[in-house]
Amino acid sequence: MAVAKGNVITISRGSTVARINPENGQLFSLVRAGTEVMWKGGAPEGERPASGWQNSEFVMFPIVGSALRGVHIRGATFPVAKHGIARDLPWSMESTPDTVIAVQAYTGGREVQRGKGETSVFPCSYRLTKLYHVAEELRAWGRLIFSVEIRNTSDAVLPYAVGWHPAFAAQNPKESAIEVLDGPLYAPIYSSRLGAVRRAEGNVVIVENSARVTYDTLNFSVMLKHNFGNTQIWHTGEGLVALEPMTAASLSRRGREGPVDILSCPGFRKLAPGMSETFTAEVAVQACRA
Repeated sequence: MAVAKGNVITISRGSTVARINPENGQLFSLVRAGTEVMWKGGAPEGERPASGWQNSEFVMFPIVGSALRGVHIRGATFPVAKHGIARDLPWSMESTPDTVIAVQAYTGGREVQRGKGETSVFPCSYRLTKLYHVAEELRAWGRLIFSVEIRNTSDAVLPYAVGWHPAFAAQNPKESAIEVLDGPLYAPIYSSRLGAVRRAEGNVVIVENSARVTYDTLNFSVMLKHNFGNTQIWHTGEGLVALEPMTAASLSRRGREGPVDILSCPGFRKLAPGMSETFTAEVAVQACRA
């Protein structure tokens, strides 16, 4: 059932319970059979870890990664903070016993502030609708469905990349296993221990043309399937691992010398005025030790 306690919305089905913080629009807890699998950095104050990343999950939009010199669109350059502006804007939320729907609207040209003193501006108006749905259990697995719809509410083409950035609890990096699979046949295309991700450049591994990632620890297993097209794994050794579906590879290794022209940037999509596009992910969770 959906339960509102203070500043928290709780949705559940069977032994799977998800909690969302309306203050920042973040899913910060996913419990299966009594086992918590998420990193709780985005929880309400008092539940957050004392140190480490102070988020649990957010939507990356309209860029993924950093454009240090800004983004270039139709002859003009705009400053856009890391991972875009959606993470810095509020969401209006409605809930049912097993579902939360959150909506965010942005008017093109509006300045958006980030806590670090950064200002973002994007020329296109949009409306995002994201959904969290605790689905029917499948044998020993609990399931959370996530989706995000992008609607172009401006009168010009909207260039964008979108990603989902959920963070899970990191356990036993030397033993925990990560595997990424492709789309058509779910054949393995990347396999490693979690500790190897931390040793990668920027603590990040990007696997293109992928549709599923699995993360196996001592206490739980996570299987994340998606239709975004690419998967990024981020692990800094601070107690979390982010499994991130995204439509385009991160901009962080591009645009260091000048603005990024995202209308011609590989992997960026172009959405006509009035049109929408939806991306989905399913998080299946199994508790190995309740």
